[in-house]
Amino acid sequence: MKIGAKFFFKKRNNPETIAAKVQYHLLQAECCSIENQDNAINHYYSALNYLKLSKQRDSLDVAFIHTEIVIILREQQEWHSVIYHLLEAKKIFQKHGRNLDAASCCDSIGTIHHSNGDVESASQYYGQMVAFEEHQIPNTLSIATSYVAVGEMFLEQGDYFNAMFEFRRALDIQERDAPLSSGTATTYANIARLHHNLGNRRTAQKYRNRVIQIEVAETLFR
Repeated sequence: MKIGAKFFFKKRNNPETIAAKVQYHLLQAECCSIENQDNAINHYYSALNYLKLSKQRDSLDVAFIHTEIVIILREQQEWHSVIYHLLEAKKIFQKHGRNLDAASCCDSIGTIHHSNGDVESASQYYGQMVAFEEHQIPNTLSIATSYVAVGEMFLEQGDYFNAMFEFRRALDIQERDAPLSSGTATTYANIARLHHNLGNRRTAQKYRNRVIQIEVAETLFR
């Protein structure tokens, strides 16, 4: 009986059987995701458990399942669970060198903290997002947008020195690659707001005028 039981256990848990069970639960999760989200999450958890059983706990498949769970939990506004699964996915993406996917996780976590009024935590994760993006896409308009997001976090905290540092980093790219873009206008507007808060009205107006110039240019070239 012991030999038979051991054989049954090995057969039940061999790689082919586990892979088939993972695929089954992923298919069921996809089918349930609209009509029965709780069942969908249970199937995703079952798939995760089988992947861990097969010693694939750090595989990209596990990371992608975490992101699928996040989609459902967002709709249910289960923010603590959303953050947990984003952190799990980020950890795996980072291990596999998928910097942009890891950055996306940090962006989402930062947005949640920002929405909940936790500006300090939001700034922390936006900072991590920028660090990941700098490894992958340095000196591009995309990274400039991230610099602006971080700068806005500092601006909300009243940390004007670091806010200006991030806005200047963004402008170095934006003024070079897209001087008349709406993104550049947003950065100018943020700098205007920063100087207004500091009482530098003349400098604030200078940057407001740059925003107006871009808006006029956009109107002329439509």
